[in-house]
Amino acid sequence: EDVGGLLFFRPVDTGGGRKNASLVCQVRRENWESAFNFTFHSSRVYVCDYYGDVLLATGENAETAAGADLSDTFPEAFSSKNNYGTYIWKNEEGSWLVMYYNSINNGRKYISCTSLDEILDELNRSPGMPVIMIITGIFAAAAAYFLQNLLILQPLRELGDHLQKMESGDLTPIGPVRRKDEMGMIQENYNHMITELKRNIDEVYVQQLLRKQAQLNSLQSQIDEHFLYNTLNMIYCEARGEQADKSAHMLWILSRYFRLSLAEGRDKAPLSEIAELMKLYLAIQKARYGEGLEVEMETFPEMDRYAALKYLFQPVVENAIVHGFEKKLGDHHLKIVLRKEEKEGKTLLYYCVQDDGLGMSAEKLAALKEEIRAFEKVEGSGYALKNLREQIRITYGEQYTIDIESEEEKGTKVYFRIPLELRTTKEENHHEE
Repeated sequence: EDVGGLLFFRPVDTGGGRKNASLVCQVRRENWESAFNFTFHSSRVYVCDYYGDVLLATGENAETAAGADLSDTFPEAFSSKNNYGTYIWKNEEGSWLVMYYNSINNGRKYISCTSLDEILDELNRSPGMPVIMIITGIFAAAAAYFLQNLLILQPLRELGDHLQKMESGDLTPIGPVRRKDEMGMIQENYNHMITELKRNIDEVYVQQLLRKQAQLNSLQSQIDEHFLYNTLNMIYCEARGEQADKSAHMLWILSRYFRLSLAEGRDKAPLSEIAELMKLYLAIQKARYGEGLEVEMETFPEMDRYAALKYLFQPVVENAIVHGFEKKLGDHHLKIVLRKEEKEGKTLLYYCVQDDGLGMSAEKLAALKEEIRAFEKVEGSGYALKNLREQIRITYGEQYTIDIESEEEKGTKVYFRIPLELRTTKEENHHEE
């Protein structure tokens, strides 16, 4: 019987797992039309296959629409890979809201189009629509404010708080930045600025520290060297005349020591001259400790070809004597190493001073290392080594520093490595004089 509707069929299982029968279902036209009885008079609904051939249609010209090809009329609905979708379609009659759906169960495509003008007219006639729009607007504004507060205002307030802390000297960066948007970029830039600012402050501190050392060196260099040498020579001659050979020898050592240490205010000196300066200093110390101070010095050939900062070496020896020996009775042994090394394609100077003095505990050693590394402290037991560490860092770079090893009652070892530099013409001329 032809009831003018849609005919559906599918295979069914009658038992044993074999689909050996088919179920046929035919939908009458009146049922089909009542199921798609929309409120909007302009609505048109089409049921077609995936190729665009119309099987059934509702609305105006429903009778003539059967069998038509809709693939050209609604190309977006047929070309889309989505199972459903909505878009605006325009033709000579106006603008239409098109909705489509692909039914996987029966292999049909459902397409509906409704006039936008009719939809808007229906919305305007609805008595509750203004209220709904107002409520919707309020919720939208509240949501927008919440998102604005969460994503923009709150990070800006946090950034403002950190800026105020920065003005008072608190250079704490913002915590871990996980956001990848513009605000996250601003926070990352702020943290980078804080890092650079701290580094610059540290550099200023170091410069002030070195400036104090330079001022001391300047005061030393302002001493009338000739007056000092002449005076020591005069005392030396008087001591020799009085046959005070031991005093005369000490005066000669002291005169030679001052001549090398002052050196017209030069910052760098040949390594051979630096080694001689340390020997003179140790000769003076041996006069104090007697034969109980045994010194071993390791050097390498052609040391006079290379130069280094002359203030880096003797303070380490002084530290070993003052902190290692002064409070420990008995004989003392001091080993000083100046060694040329080739490492990773670089020529380095290895300098080490090792004593058998008091040493220190692991806790005290850790505290001393932390004090030397810290920027904010300018006084303390590690001040001399801290000063050396900063001079090395500024002159040679961050990768060069001082290291310390120590064991209680067994002694301390202080050492560093710096690039080995050839002497300049100015240093050679001065050495020859």
